[in-house]
Parts: sequence; structure tokens; C-alpha cells
Amino acid sequence: MFCSTTVNNRDERIYRGDNQMEIFGDRLRQLRTSKKLTQEKFINDFNNKFNYNLTKSAVSQYENKKRLPDLNIILNIANYFDVSTDYLFGRNDSGLQVLDNDEVREKKLNYPNYNNQVLNIDSYLTEVQRKICTTDVKVISGKTATKRQIDIINNCIEIGLKLAKKEIGRE
Repeated sequence: MFCSTTVNNRDERIYRGDNQMEIFGDRLRQLRTSKKLTQEKFINDFNNKFNYNLTKSAVSQYENKKRLPDLNIILNIANYFDVSTDYLFGRNDSGLQVLDNDEVREKKLNYPNYNNQVLNIDSYLTEVQRKICTTDVKVISGKTATKRQIDIINNCIEIGLKLAKKEIGRE
């Protein structure tokens, strides 16, 4: 099940504004694993895309909350995963990224209905699930939701994402 005490502990730390290195490490690992990337695959893709020499040791240190990357690497990690830097540091939990004018022009060429924002649906729905699991009182249509109802909602989100990903694989 999606709900866990680990998520609760992380949430408390995010909302208190504690250690940014810990939040960054958690978010980087979560983003990488949600895309089913090994550290090696992520490093190879990242280095090729952004012309870096990022090492496995460095990524391991980021994910294990031992150090933070420099600003350029942080910006490029946000670009790589299509999230904002605020998301990486826990200041924003939606994964929504606002892009600069050059990026907007590039996106409009590829996506004619693009409206200056990119929503990483995987991250957004994971965040919705996290909020459902960590909120004390859950209400559906004005009535307190049961654990079974919450499980149904979480299962629907997970199944919907899996089906959409399968469909993407067929295109």
C-alpha cells in the first residue's frame, strides 16, 4: 500500500523546512526510481543530455543525503525529470514546472496545445496519494471516508497510471 510512516516522516520534515539536503536526496531517488532508472542509466542519460561527467559516487551521495550538487546540476536534474527546483527541495509538492521563454517556444513546437506549464502526471498523482495517506481526516461527499474507500481511490490511481503507461508503450 502507498501509505507509510516513512512518507509521514518526510512530510513533517518538508513542512517544517528542515534539512534541504535530505529532502533533495529523497526527491531525487523517488524521481529516478519512479522512472525505473538505475543510477547507472540515469547517470549515462544525464551526462549525455547535459554534457556532464556525473559519477555514481556523486549521485549516491546526493541520494544518501551526504551532499548537494552545484546549482547547474540541480537545474539540469529538474529539467531532466520535468519538475521544478522548488519540487526538488520540498517547497512545492505538485511537480509542476514553469518554464522560461526559450523552453516555452521549444515546447510549443512539439506540443501545439502547450500553455506554458508542464505537469508531470506521475509525480502529481504520487503527491495526491501521499496527501491522501497523510491527511488525518479524509472526506468524500461530505462524509468521512473509510479505509476501504481510500484504498479503492489509491488503487484506481495506480491502475490508471499503469494503463496509461501501457498505452504510451503502444504508440
